[in-house]
Amino acid sequence: MNIKVAVLISTFNGEKYINDLLKSVKRQIGVKINLFVIDDSSTDNTLRFIRRSGIKYTIVSKSGFKDPAKNFFFLIKKVPLNFDYYCFCDQDDVWLKNKSIDSIKHLNNSNASILGSRTYYTNHKLKVYSTSINFKKKLSLENALVQSIAGGNTMIWTRKFQKIIRKLKLSLPASHDWMLYQLAMMLNHKFIFLKTPTVLYRQHEKNNIGANTGIINDFKRIYWGLKGRYKSFHELNREHLFNGIEKLNINRKNKKLIRDFYKFRSLQNPFVKFYKIVFQLKIYRQTFKGNLMLFLAIFLNKI
Repeated sequence: MNIKVAVLISTFNGEKYINDLLKSVKRQIGVKINLFVIDDSSTDNTLRFIRRSGIKYTIVSKSGFKDPAKNFFFLIKKVPLNFDYYCFCDQDDVWLKNKSIDSIKHLNNSNASILGSRTYYTNHKLKVYSTSINFKKKLSLENALVQSIAGGNTMIWTRKFQKIIRKLKLSLPASHDWMLYQLAMMLNHKFIFLKTPTVLYRQHEKNNIGANTGIINDFKRIYWGLKGRYKSFHELNREHLFNGIEKLNINRKNKKLIRDFYKFRSLQNPFVKFYKIVFQLKIYRQTFKGNLMLFLAIFLNKI
């Protein structure tokens, strides 16, 4: 096969684990991969390992923006449009051998624009100890406004979708993966959530986000919510959502949903706000526990 895949990676002092990632990318079957790298001024052997990996690569920047989301948005604008598929990549993961080709087959068979999957959680030695949540509810804009469905390290999308997202003014939404889910739902493009994991997601002390399972992570998320982290995320997301309304072909229903969600967030009466967001707009998260946290955030004005 001659399927060309552009792999977008943001790096910073990743020499400890990046060789495992590079070997797994090189082992991908049925695809021709070109690595596009933005590096946050690494002082170790990260770029040297990339140069010696045997993978075709382009180092787009050696300075970066010191923020993974900003780095990925920069790459989205810079990567050429002559690839068949595009995907994100994290420097400390390991790809399963069929990650790329299986994901592409699912996209083609479903006529979808973008795919994300579950992951295997591993310790720093790549020993699997858990699997990310298997989300089962419908994927929709009502869900995407308040929840990211899949890690960027699992996502792959088509050239057609790449052309669309390049039109946006990209600065700093809450996260690159959440943004792509939101855009797909805004545009009524099909997003596949693959229940079969495609990546070994290594958990270690320097993870930027990390796993979303377990009681410790539950308490972390409650703490972040009470501190206003998710409220600030929604403010960050506002820019690309409203920029999308202006620049992309968004239908009237979805435009109204986005505008109403942001209007109702500012309501002072928590009971009216709850009714408007949950019952009128039918905003929801994927799990019972997630919805309880959403309801709490609404009443505490943390959304």
